[in-house]
This record gives sequence, C-alpha cells and structure tokens, in this order.
Amino acid sequence: MQTENVNIETIERYLKGDMPAAERDAFRARLAEDESLQAEVSEVEAILNGFQSLRETQLLADFRTWDEEWTATDETDLIEAYLQGNLSAENRERVSQRLKTDPAFEEKVKSHQKLASGFEAIRSEEFAGRLRAWETEAVRTKTRKLVPMRTIFLRVAAAASILLVAAVGLNWYADSRFSSWALEDDFYSTPNLGGTLGQDTSTTNPLVIAFEKGHQQMKSKEFLDAEGTFNNVLALVEMMHPDPLSAKNYRDNAEWNILLAKLGRNEFGSNFQEQLDAIIRNPDHTYHDRAVALKAKMETFWFRWAN
Repeated sequence: MQTENVNIETIERYLKGDMPAAERDAFRARLAEDESLQAEVSEVEAILNGFQSLRETQLLADFRTWDEEWTATDETDLIEAYLQGNLSAENRERVSQRLKTDPAFEEKVKSHQKLASGFEAIRSEEFAGRLRAWETEAVRTKTRKLVPMRTIFLRVAAAASILLVAAVGLNWYADSRFSSWALEDDFYSTPNLGGTLGQDTSTTNPLVIAFEKGHQQMKSKEFLDAEGTFNNVLALVEMMHPDPLSAKNYRDNAEWNILLAKLGRNEFGSNFQEQLDAIIRNPDHTYHDRAVALKAKMETFWFRWAN
C-alpha cells in the first residue's frame, strides 16, 4: 500500500471497520511501519470521535446541565488536571478509584477527553495542511471517482466545523456569564439612597455626595474613577464619624464596590483576592453572602476559560 494512495476515505473505512479483512491486514501492516500515516490516522480519529461525541444526545444534555454541577463542585478542573497529568499521585489514585465506581463521572471524563482531542487536532497546523493535501489529491487522482472523495472530505470538514462552532458557542457562554465584566454587572446593584444608609441625605453632606458619585460612576462603567471615589467614601466615614449603623452601611457598601470596580477593570490579582477573602471571613459584613457567591464563580472552569 503506497503512501500516496492512503487518503481520508481509506482512513475512515479503516476506523469504522468497513475494510475487507485482507485490506485491513495490509493497512495495519503499513500503519505499523509508517509514522506519518499513524499521525494522520490519529488526527482523523480525534476529529471523528469529537464529531460523534457532539452528536450524542447525552453530551448535548450535559452542556445544559454541567454548568450547575460545576458551579457547586468544579469537577471540570479536576477532570482537566487528571487528563493533563497535573494531579499528585495521591489525588490521581483517588480519581482512578472514582472512575471505577462512578459511571456518570467516567462518562464526563471520556466526553471531555474526546472534545479536547478533537479541538487539539483541528487547531494543529499539520491537520490544516493535511486537509489541503487531501483536497488536492481528490482533484489530482484520475482513476478515482471525485464525488465519493469529495463527500468524505466534506463530511470531515463538517465535523471540524461543528467542533469549532461548539468552541465558539462555549466561548460566548463563558464570556457572557463568567467574564470579569459579566460578573461585575451581575453582582452590582444600585443601593437605596434613602434611609438604609442613614437619615442624613442632604446634598451638602460630602459623604452622601461622594457615595452617590461613586454609584453614578459604577453605572456608567467608569471603574477606575469609581474605585477612587469609594476609597474617598471610606476616608470620609473615618473623618465624619456618622452613627454606627450608617458608618457600617457606608463602609460595607464602599468595600464591596471597590472590589466590583476592580473586577470591571479585569483586576483580580492578589490584592483583590485578599480584600474578597476579608469580606468572606466576616459573617457580619453586609455583602458576605455575595462575596462567597462571587468567589465560587471565580473558581469555576468557566471563569478561567473566559478570563
């Protein structure tokens, strides 16, 4: 079997088990000797497996339900670390044991592995070159009918396209719900500027003026200015000594919005994490529960994908 005669149609028939026994044995013998052919077969197999995985009803249902599960358990990070070999020996053994006893988890790992392999194969420059070569071969070959070859080529191209569309769709989903700007928008709320923050709402009160200005800047997405304004609110609370309830409300609100302003600017480094953790450690903080929810979302697979 000559290398130039091994095209995508032959590879697909081999992978699907559609070859006669004699041809299959000859192909396997060739495959054992030819590293280039081995690479081609692996790439086509990854694409077709990814295509099949996307077609399965169970996986399509998983896309709709995994977000809820991952938000609570962040299993995707575990799967990703396991497949990439980034777990400690002890944790890898735990995952291996779970795979033996948890069929649902095993199915997730298999689906994740199929999709990851398919995306990786499609992204490779080698595969793009092979697609061009296969198309050229289909046109050049005079002894082979063009229509069947073109049908096979289009089928694999469609498989690649579906995987890419899925990736684009997942990117859109992650960006729209888990990007830093999406989380800022989700967790920001306009406060009641009346009695909930104290009785003195006079427009001559510099604390009230600064507080209202900060929220106007948040609503207009002027995050850098808003961060500075809310830091000024904190300073004014210390200078003006409002009543204890008002002081707490102003302080808690300012601290929370400083965090959201940083988030809106895509600034969530160590300083951000320290401030977020400080709120979480304080169960009496007005925004304690929201801080816990925000941290949970920031620890998901989707947040890391989007950011």
